[in-house]
Amino acid sequence: MASDFGSSASIYRTDGKPPQQEDETRVLTAARALQSAGPDRINPFADFELVVGACQNGDYTEGIDLRLTSYCLEDDDNESEEDAIIARDQLVAQQFGEELQKALGEEYSVESYSGTW
Repeated sequence: MASDFGSSASIYRTDGKPPQQEDETRVLTAARALQSAGPDRINPFADFELVVGACQNGDYTEGIDLRLTSYCLEDDDNESEEDAIIARDQLVAQQFGEELQKALGEEYSVESYSGTW
């Protein structure tokens, strides 16, 4: 049995309105800026996929889903490997979410996720 998992960031407008095209553009621009490191440091966000999609929170508020990483393991015997990847990604996704929140400001809220889909 295959296991799909990875990490993402969910971005919501704090006014509760559904995201518009300009919100998606702003989020992606900020994410790409965070992904671009200076030449003298290693960037933990460099390999992020930054695939844009849609999401909803528990209150049915629409938001922007930004996929950061995705994996598929074909064998349940790799559970310890999956757990290790999820734990590593959780730390980096949380750091990315915090940095993205700072870049976007108070108009948005950012939630990071790492686990199975």
